[in-house]
Amino acid sequence: MFDASTDGPSFEAFWDRSLRDGWTRRSDPAVAALHFDVSQVPSSVPATSRALGTLVLIGYPTVALLDGRQAFNPWLLELPDPVTKVTWESGASVSPATARVLGVSDGDLIRIAPARDAEWASKATADDLTVEVPIVVQPGQHDDVIAVPIGYGQRATQRFAGIGPRWLGADTSDRARVGANIAPLLARARPGEGVAPTPVRVTVVGRRRELARTQDHSWLQASGRDAWGTEASGALIRFAEAGTAPRPTQSETEPGGPDLWPDERQQLGPRWGMAIDLDACTGCSACVVACQVENNTPVVGRDEVRRHREMHWLRIDRYYLERPSGVAVAHQPMTCHQCGHAPCETVCPVLATTRSSDGLNQQIYSRCVGTRYCMNNCPFKVRRFNWFDYAHDERMENLVLNPDVTVRSRGVAEKCTFCVQRIQDARLAARLRGEEPADGDIVPACAQTCAASAITFGDLNDPHSRVRARTGDGRAYTLLEGLNLQPAITYLAMQRRDRSPDDDVDGN
Repeated sequence: MFDASTDGPSFEAFWDRSLRDGWTRRSDPAVAALHFDVSQVPSSVPATSRALGTLVLIGYPTVALLDGRQAFNPWLLELPDPVTKVTWESGASVSPATARVLGVSDGDLIRIAPARDAEWASKATADDLTVEVPIVVQPGQHDDVIAVPIGYGQRATQRFAGIGPRWLGADTSDRARVGANIAPLLARARPGEGVAPTPVRVTVVGRRRELARTQDHSWLQASGRDAWGTEASGALIRFAEAGTAPRPTQSETEPGGPDLWPDERQQLGPRWGMAIDLDACTGCSACVVACQVENNTPVVGRDEVRRHREMHWLRIDRYYLERPSGVAVAHQPMTCHQCGHAPCETVCPVLATTRSSDGLNQQIYSRCVGTRYCMNNCPFKVRRFNWFDYAHDERMENLVLNPDVTVRSRGVAEKCTFCVQRIQDARLAARLRGEEPADGDIVPACAQTCAASAITFGDLNDPHSRVRARTGDGRAYTLLEGLNLQPAITYLAMQRRDRSPDDDVDGN
């Protein structure tokens, strides 16, 4: 950290100044981005070599662990990869065509070793340096490339390798560390090239290891879509041309017919809502971690994720779309929609899920008896059930818990609350000032963390709020409109900007 050329002649002076100021400024030199020219891969590894098991290994940093510097953090180990949706694992991604040639599918174990004709690998090292990883079939990937994330298999992950309810008798013999370390296979990259593409030999082990994935459905069907990719009204993700005319706001539209429920547009208080711009969302998943940290959501471990018992209140759904130019990717944040006609409220036998005066769907933990009827009746599948008491026995571990949010016990259903603790704090602070919270005073954790400003939060009953303006955008739509759920979350469709119909929907 200390640099005599910039921080002064002596370390003591630099240290005293840093302690006095409480901070120190560092100006690290800019690092040029590495570019991988995929067109060069076929010349180095012919396509016919896939049948012989020879591929080009690419080690890439994930958004969670980067180069492994965050491997000590279980929040990030359980964070689903934005594309593969794999957690607690360093899977080897191959294209569907390569998977067919090798005769493997998701979860099949393969052994990766240096190619025998590699310049830097002798026969001894080629035999000794082997890594076993499970296969992840990745649409859109180059057929001659095998991609494995770096940063896994570190000693820092040993304490988390068996995290979760081990009393279920699950086998933990293969979990001394989380993932596999492929650094030795890439250690001989030439200076200046960073992690260079490396020829490797791939063999099928003949065993399987089930992947801990948070999403099994992946493809958007092409039926009912015109040349621009615009979908029918029931689609989860929609695409619109830039310059779409604004639609009437809620105050300008008439109710669709008789209703047994009160119209929340006419209530005197606020109705909190959210608008999510799918065109801005990159799928980075920072909002997922922010929600987990803010709301004391537990880490459940690999075994529970395999059982689809992950506890994230917010998830990022990833969808593939087959287009003539290749496979396109679209991301969609999904959380509790705080429905005006919430189907979860009508089925709870103990009134554990109720409606608040400001339009929030509340979950009263002390009433919940764990029937999970609400989870069955939720069309968005955003409710979570706490199967176990995830104890925090370490004193230092308890310091990360948010004291403003209840730590839930086993046997209760839970979900997103729009960070109700932040809403209450802002309203109390405004009340002390003798006024109402201004638009923008309340920012949930997900919106605060989103680097792309894709999430807007505010009062839907305020005609001057930013979220109200976004609901009148020409790209605005709500999910499952035919069910008349009246959700408080509005999505803005992905835009087409004067491109040919063959261009990717995500702008790449």
